[in-house]
Amino acid sequence: MNKLLALALIALPGLAFADNWELKTTTDAMTDQTSSQAEVKSADGDTFTVMRRSDGSVWGYVRLAGMNQFGINENLMVRIDTNKPFEFNDKLEKLTRQLGKPIESWEWNPSLIGFRMWHGKPDEGCGIVQQLYNGHQIIVRYHPNQSTYRDITFPLTGNATAITDALGFSISACKA
Repeated sequence: MNKLLALALIALPGLAFADNWELKTTTDAMTDQTSSQAEVKSADGDTFTVMRRSDGSVWGYVRLAGMNQFGINENLMVRIDTNKPFEFNDKLEKLTRQLGKPIESWEWNPSLIGFRMWHGKPDEGCGIVQQLYNGHQIIVRYHPNQSTYRDITFPLTGNATAITDALGFSISACKA
């Protein structure tokens, strides 16, 4: 019985932490500019982060915990609740580079992927950011190798203040 209670006490703080979005604000040591990001952890310790870049675009970052790694030619699938999934990869960046007007939209390394989620213009609609704000969970699918995939689930509850503070605008500013 004591072992069961001890296991429950160990597991519960991790589960409680997995539901908490955290707003992190930092100041650049060279420019004194402040930036904010909102992040949440999955039950397995993976991290999902949302931030607004200096060009106004909104980026999502998925950092894998432990020894997990992303495949080299990764395609992320992202689904919020029962909405249509979004696919993120480096194809837009490669295409715009070929056309001579590169749009940065993808960052990859073995344990972290960054992807441009939204253009950052509320008057043109908020798309996936609106879904993040109103949603209950986000599922991110990636491929550790070519023959398998792994889904990571992040809770979206308790995210409203962290996301709007990190992105620096109110969801009510979004055009429908």
